[in-house]
Amino acid sequence: MPANAAPPAAATETATFALGCFWKPDALFGLQQGVVRTRVGYAGGSSPAPTYRSLGNHIESLQLEHDPQQIGYEQLLDFFFSWHTPTRPPYKRQYASAIFYHTPAQHQQALAKKEGRTAAEHQGSYAVLPL
Repeated sequence: MPANAAPPAAATETATFALGCFWKPDALFGLQQGVVRTRVGYAGGSSPAPTYRSLGNHIESLQLEHDPQQIGYEQLLDFFFSWHTPTRPPYKRQYASAIFYHTPAQHQQALAKKEGRTAAEHQGSYAVLPL
């Protein structure tokens, strides 16, 4: 396998974040060593098939596949918080910040990371939600 080839799918893990409009986070996370795939879409809402013109209560989100041997979920959470602006609420729900967890371990890590922030750092609006 060439050095720059993505690892087999079984070797990757999935993470999903929302940081406002999804295009900037897509580019930022996609540049991180160990992130092997990104895709944007909508999460956290009740519509079974959201679209840009009809997204209901969904949030613009970024889902990524990462090689945990190169970048762990903790590092991805740190990266999320480095770009999250906690004191600015979204002007529309679709641009809210959120961490969507896929596993109980991700849920615990996200809650611990959130609680580890000072009150001033996480006064804003973001949530830790199941996907």
